Amino acid sequence: MPNSPDGGDWAQMAGLEKCVRLLFSRCHDHLVDRFEKAITTKQALSTLLKGSFEEVCTATFPASPMTMELDYEACEANYRLEFTHDCVATACAEEKCNLCENNPKRRCGNQCFKKKYFMQEIIVARCGAPMRVRLVDMQTNETARLDTKVEACILNGPDFAQFFTNGIPNCADENLEACQEKWAGDQGPALLQSAYAANNAKSGLVEFRLKGGEAELPKLKVMHSSEALLGGRRTPFRLLVGVTGTGPLEPSLVTPAITDDFVVATQRSKLAQKKEVPLKHDQVSTLEQMGGQRVETLSRLGDVLMKQLSLSKLPRGWPKQVDTVDDFLKLAHAVKLDSRLRKKVTSMLRMSDNQWNEACDHAMTAVPSDSRLRVWWYRNGGELGPMVGLLYSCTLGEVDLTKPQGLVEVVEHTYNSISYDTAFREEQERMDELHKQAKECWSRPRHPGWGIYPTTQDFTSQDFQRNPEMLPSPPPRCVTPVRRKRKNSDFVAVTTVTSPMVVYQPATDFSFPTVCTVQHAEDVAMADDQASPTRSMSGERSPKAVIVTQPPITQPSPIMKPDPEPLEQRSPSPVPQDAASPPPPQNTDMPAPRPPGKPFNGTSLDLYRLQQQEQQQQQQQKKKVEGRSAELKSPQHDVSRFLNVKKLNE
Repeated sequence: MPNSPDGGDWAQMAGLEKCVRLLFSRCHDHLVDRFEKAITTKQALSTLLKGSFEEVCTATFPASPMTMELDYEACEANYRLEFTHDCVATACAEEKCNLCENNPKRRCGNQCFKKKYFMQEIIVARCGAPMRVRLVDMQTNETARLDTKVEACILNGPDFAQFFTNGIPNCADENLEACQEKWAGDQGPALLQSAYAANNAKSGLVEFRLKGGEAELPKLKVMHSSEALLGGRRTPFRLLVGVTGTGPLEPSLVTPAITDDFVVATQRSKLAQKKEVPLKHDQVSTLEQMGGQRVETLSRLGDVLMKQLSLSKLPRGWPKQVDTVDDFLKLAHAVKLDSRLRKKVTSMLRMSDNQWNEACDHAMTAVPSDSRLRVWWYRNGGELGPMVGLLYSCTLGEVDLTKPQGLVEVVEHTYNSISYDTAFREEQERMDELHKQAKECWSRPRHPGWGIYPTTQDFTSQDFQRNPEMLPSPPPRCVTPVRRKRKNSDFVAVTTVTSPMVVYQPATDFSFPTVCTVQHAEDVAMADDQASPTRSMSGERSPKAVIVTQPPITQPSPIMKPDPEPLEQRSPSPVPQDAASPPPPQNTDMPAPRPPGKPFNGTSLDLYRLQQQEQQQQQQQKKKVEGRSAELKSPQHDVSRFLNVKKLNE
């Protein structure tokens, strides 16, 4: 130590002080970690204190200070504070993900904070998760596990942009005090406050401690609007968190954490809050720059334009009235190539070009309403095992990953659907085990194993929750029919079945599978081919069945109606039989019809029977009114031909 602290000796003493601070802070962390695991006796504590200090000194200073000159600058540790959080949004960050592209709640990414908060609203992330602040060692880019005190304050956005064009270098910058906004007015309360009164300091700042180099923001809220305090509707605030001078770290060694610009609005304007990602069926008032007067003008846009332009009708592609975001997109597309019409529309709405572009950009982010079921496919027992699909509900593009809604299992050409709420306990435990794997796959890039369950647009997650038995057929890729060439270059699909059912053949559009009817080989023969045994995919001899491909049909109504005639007694063909010829043999393998009013069991055969019942009632009603025979040729009953299989004699 120098005898007289003059000149450069003061710098040397300051450097030594920093080294001592660094040494004792690291020794403190080392002791706390070892003390929790050590035996708390007097002798063990003495050994721990001596050994820990020597170990930390050796790790901090490789050589002895007696044999080398201390490099004080090398002992200085540079740190930075940064904001972080655990994003709770279920959507992924990929823009072209078909599972998440219609989800308006996107992942936060680099933009963690909202662009607008309201007075006395807790400052949270865009996804709604609480924000944290952590201390990072800039040399290792890891969390520095130090316990230190930090303080939070509000900065004036325009002043910050003027003083710090390249950002704040450290927490001790002299211009930092000039940018702070501590009070809500001249004699008002503190502008930034915490929900915990102990964190509110008399200086107008909010103080809290980092434990292990990390802490959650203590429910911060801004007590006054930025418009009233700074003047101007879009004059922004910034939130800063930096270290104080009372901790183990000097403020000059730490870079503070600063948010991007955000505004604070009054609670009254919360009623007219704009959505970050609107839906296409939302009202046009949810778009930026769309107030009450402009919304009213857009609602009668067609009449006003026709009157001002002296038109008999609107140009092609123009909406007569703009009520939704989708209507506004059509209007923006219509005026995109015609600057004269665009100028006319913006003049009617009293909008500048910047305001019009902002509204159009906001409308371009709109997504359609998507409530289709999501499914995670899993093959039980390897490549040859049955396909198991775990079904999840989806509301407005957001997948509910709290629990599965049901399960669909595909075995060869049959499938069975189970609802989670009505399943047995063993089945629920099985779904819970698969649910863990499904959530793990969802968190991976591109969501391996996940997909959209191929249903029509009318069947949504809410329909499955109300009536799980009405779940349509599984994906066509689960069906692998064998194809046989016919003489006229057409084909029929021949497969092995054990009971009559309705299977689904691969179609061009998987959302609308093609319905095929199947019967036993004893009742079916090839019309232009000699009946011959057909081998299955494995090569073994098996019964033959013919699948007659038909166009897709719509989903039947879930309302059960009584069947006046059993399914077995119906003629499989509308062609009348000759009185002299014996009646065709009845298929005794067909199961007995289900009593009227019994709920569905989830099989495709139930849908087939229900459709047959409705068609039979329509046929009988037509016979009574018109007195016609059983042959139905009316185009109103074309669907009866789709589900009809001609029984041919072998």
